[in-house]
Order: sequence, then C-alpha cells, then structure tokens
Amino acid sequence: MKAHWDSLCACDFFRFKALGIAGTVRYMVFFVIAVKPRAVEIAAIRPDPDGGWMKHMAGNLTDSVERFLRNATCLIHDRDPPFTAAFRDIL
Repeated sequence: MKAHWDSLCACDFFRFKALGIAGTVRYMVFFVIAVKPRAVEIAAIRPDPDGGWMKHMAGNLTDSVERFLRNATCLIHDRDPPFTAAFRDIL
C-alpha cells in the first residue's frame, strides 16, 4: 500500500517586491510542493492573482502531459481569496 506522504502536495504564495522603471511592483509567486520527494515548483508569478488566473493554474497543475499533481491524492492550501471554488472544482 502506498504511504500517504507519497501523494501529498501543498501550494501557496509568497510575495516579493521588484524595482522597475515605473517604481516598485509587488509580485505574488505561486508555488507547489510535493512533500515526499521535497520537490518545489514555481508555477507562476503575477502581480495580482485573480479567480480566472487561478483556474488556469489549476488546469496547468492537472494537465495530462506535464502535470505536477499527477501522483497527488491530496492538495493542501490555505484560505487565501485566490483559492476560489472554481480552483478547487478543477482539482
């Protein structure tokens, strides 16, 4: 029987600020972690993630060819507003 840790993943955001021509811009970095192999993937970077963009990210994570969540049975995330019901439905 496969251990639960083998199929556990988590996702979240971290923020960073970058100085550009127009001034300082705050970016949100969406990342995913596969717990057992300790693999981390930066899924995308965007200044202001919204529901439509998060649906796109969920589609990318579950893509039939290069999906990061291919062996996952459980995805942990917090209650940040970008994690919409549509995001969860796709997963």
